[in-house]
Amino acid sequence: MKKLTLLTLLCLFIFTSASNAQVPPIRGMYVNFVNTWIGDSVQENKILYYCSSNNINYITIYDLNLLNWSYTQKNALASFISRAKTQYGVIQVGAAGETYNFFKNYIIPYNNGRSLEKKKFDVLYYEYGFLFK
Repeated sequence: MKKLTLLTLLCLFIFTSASNAQVPPIRGMYVNFVNTWIGDSVQENKILYYCSSNNINYITIYDLNLLNWSYTQKNALASFISRAKTQYGVIQVGAAGETYNFFKNYIIPYNNGRSLEKKKFDVLYYEYGFLFK
């Protein structure tokens, strides 16, 4: 019985210590006014270079409601997300919004229209801000 208990404890120790995966720390950044820089390769590259240079591996994109969601803008957004993930060390890209309808009418259809995961939003970030006066 003593050997069985010792063996069980040893196995638990081995399995428990082996299951602790090394996960890189998350360093995130919010990026806003997407309508002013999406599709502008110089501005996009400045943002992505900043991420890479500062070990930022998570981006949340604000002000997506300012896009007109044209075919051209959606493709530019997909290209930006893909480059961020494949060339600049970004692990996840999030879409920030304030209403259910925004996600339902724009972000979910955008993601569903992309066949490659690297071009999709990974996180839907629902945020409702308000000010006290």
